[in-house]
Amino acid sequence: MRMRWIKNKKIQIMLGIFVMLVTVATIPTILSYLTSRDSIVNPFKLGTVDVEIKEIFPVPTEINPWEGQTWTKNVSIENKGTQKSLIRVAIVPRWENIDGTPFAGDTSLLILTLQNMNTTPGWVDGKDGYYYYTEKVITGGVTLPVLATVALDSEKIDGNIQKRYANKKLIVDVQAEAVHAYQPAYESVWSTMAKSGSTTDLMLEALIATP
Repeated sequence: MRMRWIKNKKIQIMLGIFVMLVTVATIPTILSYLTSRDSIVNPFKLGTVDVEIKEIFPVPTEINPWEGQTWTKNVSIENKGTQKSLIRVAIVPRWENIDGTPFAGDTSLLILTLQNMNTTPGWVDGKDGYYYYTEKVITGGVTLPVLATVALDSEKIDGNIQKRYANKKLIVDVQAEAVHAYQPAYESVWSTMAKSGSTTDLMLEALIATP
């Protein structure tokens, strides 16, 4: 099984009191599933599975995060490979100290506003840490955005919070993953979801079965 790393991209916003980082990254994506291992069992044409995160993230001119300022963060995924693919994303907030070491901060202070949820096309929450696109994505196709805005919950912010989080980094990682829309590939690569019998699993299997 071969894998390919996609370049990471990082956007940094200076917030004065602390630093907020919004990063996008793709985890290794599977290429030519099983063909290098057993082309007799899986005699389909070699192809690639590759995704690219596309985003619209205007840099704000005025920054006052403690008052609940909202940042636009439209994130969608493009299929850069040669196969129709299933796509999922994970959105993971975390805190760091200014030197990049982990900080045990409260990620519930962050408000992530999702969009195009529970629609077709659109996204569904797989309840496994991922959001799954509700359609197969063709070569060159782009999903609808999944993330809309990022903000701090001003109702939870007081002087003690501001003091504790001074000179900290708030990071939002967006990780995208794609797999060839082919049953054995789905079952092997996304094994936790596959055969779970969940609503999302049934939706994905129905997509695979559709030409």
